Amino acid sequence: MQPDLRAHRRRTRRIKRRIFTALLLLAMAVISYFSFNRETKQLDDRARKSVSGNHIHLQDGTVHYEITGPENGQPIVLIHGGSIPYFVWDRNAPALAGSGFRTIRYDLYGRGTSDRPDTVYDRDLYNRQLLSLLDSLQIKDGVHLVGLSMGGAVAASFADRYPDRVDKLCLIDPVGFATKLPAITKLMYVPGLGEYLFRIIGRFMLSESFVRSDFFDPTACPDSFLAAYEDQMKYEGFQRALLSTLRHMPLDDMTDVYRRVGRTARPILIVWGKEDRTTPFAASEQAIQAMPRASLHPIEKAGHLAAFERAEVVNPLLIEFLKE
Repeated sequence: MQPDLRAHRRRTRRIKRRIFTALLLLAMAVISYFSFNRETKQLDDRARKSVSGNHIHLQDGTVHYEITGPENGQPIVLIHGGSIPYFVWDRNAPALAGSGFRTIRYDLYGRGTSDRPDTVYDRDLYNRQLLSLLDSLQIKDGVHLVGLSMGGAVAASFADRYPDRVDKLCLIDPVGFATKLPAITKLMYVPGLGEYLFRIIGRFMLSESFVRSDFFDPTACPDSFLAAYEDQMKYEGFQRALLSTLRHMPLDDMTDVYRRVGRTARPILIVWGKEDRTTPFAASEQAIQAMPRASLHPIEKAGHLAAFERAEVVNPLLIEFLKE
């Protein structure tokens, strides 16, 4: 056999092996994508009856909320972060209600048992959700807003858009400042790749990694906390909502909003866990630069969920600030 012919056949075999390997990997990827689908539940009346609180139909869908405290108390709204629903306030809402505040907490669209509308999850959606909720509850006067993590960005954006509806503002470990995003988070911005990665490693990445790392002491994260978190992941639309939020909420750059809010006379309290690994405490310098009249309270031995992890320290700070 001629050398050129033998070489040609070797090249042909190599190409066939590569094509076969590529097709095999593609098939495995497709099988994995459909095999790892955990969104097997539908949000319906039966599902919603299994949780505490109330549900109300608003402009963009049904919203899960809870109101506690005296009817004539000053309204305070608690806004949770990017993926943990309103149960993150379980250690704060009772204390605030017990101090005389009309305490409202709710699940952002896409989280908990609020609807997962097939839309763009951006500031407009979250502003519209809060405005619609307040109007539906007949709350026309100013409220106090307390926002945790992304909830801080939502609270600041709402105060910026509707200044007459907000009396005081409290930001706890807020996002929206120039911080370095993890490499895996950056990959989530890529259409197609983000959907695939979320489907395959979403549960581990969120509950077993990100949620636990939000605590100063990861072992202090209650099993019931993780179980409740993972339960919401079973409802269709959770993945879509989180990816849309990552891609359309300016989670790493809302300085312009914070600056405008900081120029107002509205009292602002900033609470920040000293051991926050999600929005590092160093970013508090940017927060004070943007809002120089704000009062900053570092919380020792607290991670990103300072309000939950160190409620015994944070609750008195909130109550004192809101009652001034």
